[in-house]
This record gives sequence, structure tokens and C-alpha cells, in this order.
Amino acid sequence: MTPHFGKIRLRAQGARKHGAKLQGHLEPGALTNISLVVGRGGLRLITARLRETFPGIRGSWPKLRALWAVLAVADANLLEERDGAPGVFAAATEALAAIEMARDTAALSRAVAWLNVRLIAALGLLPAADTPEAHGIPTLLTLAAGPAAPPADQAPVAAAAPELLTAELGRLASVLGSAARVVPLSAGAL
Repeated sequence: MTPHFGKIRLRAQGARKHGAKLQGHLEPGALTNISLVVGRGGLRLITARLRETFPGIRGSWPKLRALWAVLAVADANLLEERDGAPGVFAAATEALAAIEMARDTAALSRAVAWLNVRLIAALGLLPAADTPEAHGIPTLLTLAAGPAAPPADQAPVAAAAPELLTAELGRLASVLGSAARVVPLSAGAL
């Protein structure tokens, strides 16, 4: 995922070879500066420099599961290049920072729920608060209307139990149907 082109697919030829110049610079959930070229077979990565790794995520299974949920929701919902690229990239980066700083599993669930809602809102699929489709998701609508960063200690979102967020994400998923995929982070998964 890139800030300018959105979700792109490219070939990183030889990145798995021992001693390759790209080795260690390409990790899921890491921020990397890359250079690419357009070739006959599509986009090809030529250089990569690791910018930020989020080491707190790498050392925690619950945080790795939250990282997986963030990557899964972004991958499932972004279908084309430039599909809301700047906003979605910023939201994903902020969600990674929130996961890095999370002190407990409830904070992880809030960060993942926040990204789901921000992504769905960026795609223009979040129901308006005054519509019947919005019934049953008041906490998610509060997340969507709140600040542009994941909630840390905001009321009422900070008081929301992970089970409530998971239930509301399930209701949102049923309202959206196949238009968008919601990937909650349930407390049981942690």
C-alpha cells in the first residue's frame, strides 16, 4: 500500500536470496521507502529502505494479530490503484502506531475497529447516522465522527468493550453485505 498509488502489486525479484539488497527491508506492516520501475511484466521493485518497523508489534502475539487484521481489512477492501490512497494510507499508518502503543487487548480492538470504520467511510460506504442502516452501530459512528487518529482515552469509545465493538462491526458487515469486508479483532482471537 502506498500513499500516492494506493494498493499496488509489484515484483521484488531476488528479495528472498541470502544477501540480497532488498532482504530485510520488506516486512508486513513496516513503512518502507521504495523505488520501482514499469517493466514488461508489470511493476518491479528496484530499491527499498526500511523507514519504521514498529518493534512493539513484532514482540507481541496479540499485536501481531491486530497487525494481521489491519492488513486484511486494507487488502480486502482496496481493489484498485489510487482507491482513496492518501486517506487510507494515513489511516493504516495511524492504526499501526496505535497498535504499537496499545497497552491492552481492548486498545487493540479499538484500533482495529477504528481502521475498519475509517476505511469504510473513506470508500463512501458508511451509513449516515440518520438512516435505518445505522441503527445498532452508535459506537462505530462515534469513531467515524471523532478525531482523525485512533481513540486512546476518548469517552465513550474508550469505555466500549471489545465485545461491543465486535458486535457492532458484525452488524455493519451485515448492512454492507458484499460491498465491503469488515475484519474485526475479537477478544477471543487475542
